[in-house]
Amino acid sequence: MKREENTKADELSKRVQNSSDMSSSVYFEELLALSIEKVEILCDNSPENWKTPFIANLKHGTLPGDKNKARYLKHKATHFFLKDDQLYRRTFSASTLKCVDLDETDYYLLEVHKGICRDQLAKNYLAYKVIWQGYYWPIIHTDAIVLVKKYKQCQIFSNVPKQSLDIPALVFFPIPFAIWGIDIMGPFPRAKGDLRYVLIAIDYMMKWA
Repeated sequence: MKREENTKADELSKRVQNSSDMSSSVYFEELLALSIEKVEILCDNSPENWKTPFIANLKHGTLPGDKNKARYLKHKATHFFLKDDQLYRRTFSASTLKCVDLDETDYYLLEVHKGICRDQLAKNYLAYKVIWQGYYWPIIHTDAIVLVKKYKQCQIFSNVPKQSLDIPALVFFPIPFAIWGIDIMGPFPRAKGDLRYVLIAIDYMMKWA
């Protein structure tokens, strides 16, 4: 664009700088309506979580459209039941478990781990202790592992594997007395004949010394 064609841009620049030297070449347009169509955005604030499909199935028999998901839900729903619109899970090894929303799980884990119970349990025992207290959610064991990893004391006193990372070497002993292990022990207090050391030989196959 040529400089002589920048008249409108110059006039706008002067207006921004509160300049009074303006010509009538600056035009204004008043918009009486929206320049674009208004788009409505619908927000679904319904509290849908892992319990929602089970509650819908137990209340109304609702199943997902996918056949595999419908078969899975129908099978899993047999372990749950509703009481006063609250979902519970049946178990064989514990009492009836109250199903917990995922945004409330940290509270239950912390209460058992370092709150009222103050057990400071390891990850697996922590998950089972919460279940014994009567609560359940699908990823309880994973959440317990994540929680325990956050605490310094749990890491200090955790069980550290002491096995060597190297692959053990296999030693084959085909016949007796084919391979011997020999070692020397001492020095011991002087014995008769000025003896101070003991020579030990062990057969690898029969462990005969």
